[in-house]
Amino acid sequence: MFKQRELSDLQKKILILMLSADSFSSGLFPLQNIKRSLRNHCVYYACYLLETSGLVRMQRRPNRRVFIELSDAGRTMAASLMPVEYRQHREAGNRILPSRAQRREMRDIEIDIRGRPYTVSRAAFVIRPDGTTSLALWSENKGQAWLNGNARQVSEWYQTCYDAGLPVNVQVEDDRWMAWLGDRLPGR
Repeated sequence: MFKQRELSDLQKKILILMLSADSFSSGLFPLQNIKRSLRNHCVYYACYLLETSGLVRMQRRPNRRVFIELSDAGRTMAASLMPVEYRQHREAGNRILPSRAQRREMRDIEIDIRGRPYTVSRAAFVIRPDGTTSLALWSENKGQAWLNGNARQVSEWYQTCYDAGLPVNVQVEDDRWMAWLGDRLPGR
């Protein structure tokens, strides 16, 4: 009797990715896209093992391109893996930061961060070259404020701004910009 092996992390990621892609367009998915999405070069062998276990079907074209699709068993397996993956991300404290584009007319609203009220019209999660993070708050009438903290704190403050309906974005500072700016940043 054949005992089915436990799926590797890569195989689980492939199944979850395939299920996610399947919701946008059903059918064949280029193996090259999976390799690019997962940034892993061992995808072909992992897909081969998934094919031998009956979870995916692979099609090899004459032009040497390989396409893959979920079988019904693979779809069922991926659907059972999806909630586990979401729970692991939540437990790890991973946060996906949403963004909202700046509107033409900006208006100041009052929000509460760290128990202190701020009048704000937009906000940005700022990541500096040295790895420090801060939340930049802009106001039409009161100028700019910088709240320094670790990435988790800043992401919570950022989420507060997003939930309040403010335009928010993530900004990665460049070394050249920081050299020009010098010591002009408050709190540095």
